[in-house]
Amino acid sequence: MDLREILVLMVLYAGVDSVNICALSTTVVLSLYAASLGFQGLGKAALPFSFIAGVYVGYVLVGLAVSWVLSYVRVLLLLVVLLAVLLLVLDLREALREESRACRVGECVPSWLQRVKGLKLLFGAFIYGVLVSWSFMMCSAAPYILFLGILSAHVKALFVKVIMVLAYCIIIIAPLVLASLIPMVIAGRLMASLRTVLLARAAVMVLIIALGAYYLAIL
Repeated sequence: MDLREILVLMVLYAGVDSVNICALSTTVVLSLYAASLGFQGLGKAALPFSFIAGVYVGYVLVGLAVSWVLSYVRVLLLLVVLLAVLLLVLDLREALREESRACRVGECVPSWLQRVKGLKLLFGAFIYGVLVSWSFMMCSAAPYILFLGILSAHVKALFVKVIMVLAYCIIIIAPLVLASLIPMVIAGRLMASLRTVLLARAAVMVLIIALGAYYLAIL
């Protein structure tokens, strides 16, 4: 498996992985929350961007840790596809639920974050982003798990692995950056079609898992 194939898989897997409704709706709500506090201009963008930076750092740390473990405990590669299938089942269950997964201010902005102000608020948003990347986002991280398995199986150079994980996570946060910048009216319309987005994502996940199984089977 050459580097070009891995790059194509990285873009495909990260593109699917970036459709994370929890993180997207949180970013939109944080933008609204910043406006409600009177933030203007760059100050208004600072709050959601702090959250996005936390998501990026948290996701990178997960990727580096999992990739390192898989490199040394090769038998775990056999479990990667099974874990991805389990996450797909959970994804489908969420997609078929009647209620929307988009959160409101009280859910997206935790009470402890609402109690801090100034620079502490920005630091709190960063920490919150890290926590979200380690919790809610992991529930739909089947593409990430599969890609890290493929990366560990087919790439030996540590430097290349690190660059791949950094690039993957940049693709992950790209929709979050867009969500923080687009007008709130447009964001609201997008959030209204969550179920369709989730079902489409789940359908693509079947292809993602099949590809992952293929590349892990040819070790």
